[in-house]
Amino acid sequence: MLDCRISPYFTANTQILWPGRKVKAHGLDTWFTCTIEHAAGKYTATAFLVQGHEDREHQTPGQLHQGIAEQTRVSAVLAARTRLPRVRTALGKDVVLDCAFAADPRAAVAVRWALRKKGRHERYIATSGGRAEMFPQEPRGNASLLIRRVELSDEGTYICTVEAAALVLEQAIQLQITEKPTVTVNVNSLSLVEGEQQKLVCDVRNYYPADIHVQWLREPQSAGQLPDTVPNVLTSSHLRSSNGTYSFSRFFLLTATLRDNGHTYTCRVEHSSLQAPIRRSVTVAVREATSTTWLLLLLLLGLTGCLVASLHHLHQVRSTTKPKPY
Repeated sequence: MLDCRISPYFTANTQILWPGRKVKAHGLDTWFTCTIEHAAGKYTATAFLVQGHEDREHQTPGQLHQGIAEQTRVSAVLAARTRLPRVRTALGKDVVLDCAFAADPRAAVAVRWALRKKGRHERYIATSGGRAEMFPQEPRGNASLLIRRVELSDEGTYICTVEAAALVLEQAIQLQITEKPTVTVNVNSLSLVEGEQQKLVCDVRNYYPADIHVQWLREPQSAGQLPDTVPNVLTSSHLRSSNGTYSFSRFFLLTATLRDNGHTYTCRVEHSSLQAPIRRSVTVAVREATSTTWLLLLLLLGLTGCLVASLHHLHQVRSTTKPKPY
């Protein structure tokens, strides 16, 4: 589960002054950088390794490749690590970006933070007097950054930089903001007459990021069958609220048939903030249109027609009884 990379660190034939190491006129130290990453993203560590001239004399000759020793003695002099290379949080929450270092107490260490966004210049972060703050009272070695009341503008890749004696280590921590959608349907159950129509609306609100997948499904009554995707579903325009989250709705017009009786229509929502899809269902009951129902409908239509005709006649009578202007 670990990925380890060791690379030579070229010093351009200059002596790096580090506490406890002697300055030499010849036989300069050999320096390396080492990076260890957990495959599942649980932590990342980087370090500077140094090998003196006397350590090189005790190397075991390489058997696998000429010029590469099978066993090399080195010392780590500066290390930095983060236990959370990727952090996910919701809006308005406080979040801690973990960064720590280890170095000789005699070495002067400086820490700075920067925010890197795609397509933008890297921006250094003031770590006091604002929503972002380091931990000045903590023991030496804690370089973590606290961000209060997270906003969308805080999203990006944070770089924790540790400097000591011309050596520089960086830890990258990705901060991702996610907001779970709120999903509602306009009705929970329906009782319709055959041929009657009803609009079914699924409202999806206050989610982030914008990528989301919403479906209307017609659930089967028999177990072991897959649901059918409802055709002719329409989508409203996406709206963005003042805090940066998104909202929209998906809807369709249901014309009741006897085949729909007992079926369930489900709005299914998938989003990166969810461990499992959100489901909101509507149960439909459809009854047959009887002769009585048709008579009532015809009576209603007849009454409506009579009312319209009466209003039209009244309008004509009033028009003819108005006094002439001459």
